[in-house]
Amino acid sequence: MKIGFIGFGEVASTISKKLLDNNVDVLSSINGRSDKTKKLAKSSGIDLVNSFEDVALSSDILISTVSPFEALEISKKYGILTNGIFLDLNNISPKTTLEIFDFFKGINEKKSSNFIKGSIIGKISSK
Repeated sequence: MKIGFIGFGEVASTISKKLLDNNVDVLSSINGRSDKTKKLAKSSGIDLVNSFEDVALSSDILISTVSPFEALEISKKYGILTNGIFLDLNNISPKTTLEIFDFFKGINEKKSSNFIKGSIIGKISSK
C-alpha cells in the first residue's frame, strides 16, 4: 500500500512516522514548498517524488493536510487524480466539505465514494 501526502507539516510528519513504523510506503513532494517543509520531509524517511501529480497518481490513499484555505483547490487539482481514496484531514467547514463531495460526485458517482472527510481529535504531536 502507498499513502501519499499533499502538504507535509506536523500532521503529515507525525502520521507518516507511524505508517513507516508499520512498513507502509509513504510519499510526498517538496516541489514548491518552504525550506522548513523540505527539511522536515527529507528527514522523515518518506519517498519524495517530483510532483504532487505523481503523488496523487501513485497513491492508494491520498491524504490532504494543507491549510484549510487550500483544501478545496487541492481536492480539485490532486484528489481527483487518485484511483484510490482521497482523505481530507484539513480543518474545513461543513460547507467546504460538501463542496468537495459535490465536486467528486459531479465527476462521476464512483469518484464521490472515493472521498472521505477525516478529523483529528486532540493534539497531533501526542502519542
